[in-house]
Amino acid sequence: MSYEEAAEVCDVAVGTVKSRVNRARFKLASLLDLSGEADLGPDDLTKAALAMR
Repeated sequence: MSYEEAAEVCDVAVGTVKSRVNRARFKLASLLDLSGEADLGPDDLTKAALAMR
């Protein structure tokens, strides 16, 4: 589902969805104790979440 589709379903702004998804990525990385690219792979979204730690 795209950010736009999720925002429509949840009746919130697209920025809200993006913020919540990013927060969830960070939390998941923390719960899984991921500390770097080698833990999961080189995708940019994972790198962004890990960079926030």
